[in-house]
Amino acid sequence: MHSLEALITSPKGEPIVRTRFVVTLPDGTKRTGETGADGYIRLNQLTQTGECLVELPDIEGTD
Repeated sequence: MHSLEALITSPKGEPIVRTRFVVTLPDGTKRTGETGADGYIRLNQLTQTGECLVELPDIEGTD
């Protein structure tokens, strides 16, 4: 199994907490959630590797 961990920060380098995300996995499957209190996206037990697309619908200019 694989995992994905990504820290989401503002342009000033501050963690962006509790913001919605959509991660599109290499096969097109979408996983949704919120960043944690530390600003991280954490997805575990992924069965595939490769590039993912991260979208932050609540943040302007990231869709």
